[in-house]
Amino acid sequence: MFKSAITLPIILCISLTACGGSSNKSEPVKTTIATKKETQIQTSNLAVGLLNMTEKELDFGVTFAKTQNNQSTQINRTVFSVDPYSAINTPFVPKVNESLSYSISIPGSNKLDIISLDSNTKNAVTETQSKSYESAVEETSRLVLVAYSALNTEQKYEIKTDFVELSHKLTDGKSIEVDIFNLTSLEGINYQGKCSDGSSIEVTVDKDSAYKALACPSGQDLISINMKSRNLEFQFSYQFTAGSKYSLLIGQNEQGDLISRLLNKASF
Repeated sequence: MFKSAITLPIILCISLTACGGSSNKSEPVKTTIATKKETQIQTSNLAVGLLNMTEKELDFGVTFAKTQNNQSTQINRTVFSVDPYSAINTPFVPKVNESLSYSISIPGSNKLDIISLDSNTKNAVTETQSKSYESAVEETSRLVLVAYSALNTEQKYEIKTDFVELSHKLTDGKSIEVDIFNLTSLEGINYQGKCSDGSSIEVTVDKDSAYKALACPSGQDLISINMKSRNLEFQFSYQFTAGSKYSLLIGQNEQGDLISRLLNKASF
């Protein structure tokens, strides 16, 4: 009797352990943490030049506005009394009248507005020129707002403005390269370049494009540039340095004479 009385609790205990012991163990719980990927902000520098190729002193009203992550920033600036065009008798590349700099942030919207004003009356003399950026600006690019004289429909000179995009990256294999922008009312224009080996190159301006690139063949330096338009022939007196990219802007004064500016990255 005593023997079976002792055995029963032991069996019961074993039975209970087998049935309920697993209740103290827990299965691993899989947890998923939601992570929000932060937007990578890319910034680049927008170099802006103001260039007055008119015979009048001008003010420029500049507005730069950008919106990013629902936050807006606006920078207003007026550049006063920008000198009128004057001939520069030097082979060196001159500076633009005024050099500005803005930070472009991507993703986001970035907008530049520039209006030209009469320095005396403060009245607008041109429409507002606008430029928007939704991608990064290349390090070798520059933007110039150029004010120049142009004939209107009544064949009278008035002030106009245009943005001109300049690049200072040489094409592979070129020693000297010049981007030429025609702001004149002349027709039938072609440019002739003289190369260091005595040869010459020639390009003709299309009606649909005021822009042309001029460069000598690989291994040759560009020595000089001539411009022809019907009975007109003009030689530019600029000097070029090997390994450089330039931009040549050609306009006219109110007497119809050709005027020009040669720019590169050192102009800013």
